[in-house]
Formats: sequence, C-alpha cells, structure tokens
Amino acid sequence: MNKYKVIDLFSGIGGLSYGFYHDPSFEIVMANEYDKEIAKAYTLNLKDVFMINDDIKNLTTDLLKRYQKDRIDLIIGGPPCQSYSTLGKREMDDRAILFEEYFRILNIIRPKMFIFENVSGLLSMQKG
Repeated sequence: MNKYKVIDLFSGIGGLSYGFYHDPSFEIVMANEYDKEIAKAYTLNLKDVFMINDDIKNLTTDLLKRYQKDRIDLIIGGPPCQSYSTLGKREMDDRAILFEEYFRILNIIRPKMFIFENVSGLLSMQKG
C-alpha cells in the first residue's frame, strides 16, 4: 500500500500530526520544531519521525530536498498564533511573520495538499 508522505512544520508536541501518525495511510517523513524540550516531547510521542530541531528559517531548499525521498503529498502545521489571537495583545513581534516561512516551504516542496492551522485573528490583523 502506498502511503501519503507528510511533513509536519511548527510541530509542537505532535498534536496536529497525531492522527496522521496513527493512520496507516500516512507516513510523517519529517517534522520541525524550534523549541528543544518540545521537540523532545514530539519524539517521545511520535517515535519514528525524523525531527529537525532548528529554527524554520534554517530549513534551506537543499536540506528539505534531502529529506524528500518521494513526492510529499501533504504539509501540515500551525505557525505561532500569539501575535494574532484575539485573546492576546495582538502585537507584531518576531513570531508574527513566521507564517511566511510555512508558505516559503510550500513553494519549495509543492505538496499536493496542505493544512494550515491558525486563528481567525490572522485575517483581521492590520487590515488583513
């Protein structure tokens, strides 16, 4: 059976990818998480997924292509939402532009599909 190949960005502890991990139709081939302790928790939850514990800005085209053995079918991820959350301060900080890295990687990998999880405040911040 061919499996759908998945890359997990802004992976956290694996909450978004957990269902894909346990579905035999999917294979998570790589994950990326910046925070060392959170990346460690991810690898405890999703044991055989290759984790790149680094700033997403350091994921170069060459590095991404190296881990793309087959065509990637799906990219999933939820960039930080604290800057946009209607429950927060709604301030433009360093995290506010990280969603652009998600789109940069989409343009490099060009998967068949993607799931982008965030908050509605992303669309209403600074007039959209």
